Amino acid sequence: MRRIFIVVDDIKQHLAPYSQHITVSPLGLKTLRQVQHLRRQISAQTSPGYGDDIFLNAIHPTAAVAGLGRNEALAFLRQTETFDRRWYAGTLGVMQKEWAEFCVAIRSAFLEQEQIRVFAGAGIVEGSIPLLEWQEIERKALGLISLLQE
Repeated sequence: MRRIFIVVDDIKQHLAPYSQHITVSPLGLKTLRQVQHLRRQISAQTSPGYGDDIFLNAIHPTAAVAGLGRNEALAFLRQTETFDRRWYAGTLGVMQKEWAEFCVAIRSAFLEQEQIRVFAGAGIVEGSIPLLEWQEIERKALGLISLLQE
C-alpha cells in the first residue's frame, strides 16, 4: 500500500513546477482479471506558458517504473538488468485543445514474427518479499496473456 503513496508524491513533485491546482482523488480499487490495483487520479492545470507535453515529460517514467531518485535509479537499472525494458511502461492518453487525460501503462505485449513478449513488473520497496513480488508479476502477465488468447 505504501507504494501508491510514494508514486503519487513523486508525480506531484514532478508536476509542481509546471502546474497549478494539483488534486488527488481518494484511494480506489481497480479490479482486473488476475490482479487488483490501488488507484488514485491526479488532476492538475498547467501554469501559463506550458503545454500538456511538459506534464508527460515531467512524470514519465514514474517512480512505479523507474524508482525514486529517477536518474540514479535508471542508471542502476541500465547497469543491472539483463533485458531491454523499452516496452515495459509508457503513457496512454488523449490530448485536446482545452484538456488532456493520460494514464500510466505498466504492462505491454510486443508481437514480432510469431512470438509475443509480455512485459510486467512489480514495485519493489523496503520490506518487499521477493517471492510475493514475483507471484504478482506472474499474475499481471497472465492477465495480459489471457486477453491475447481470446
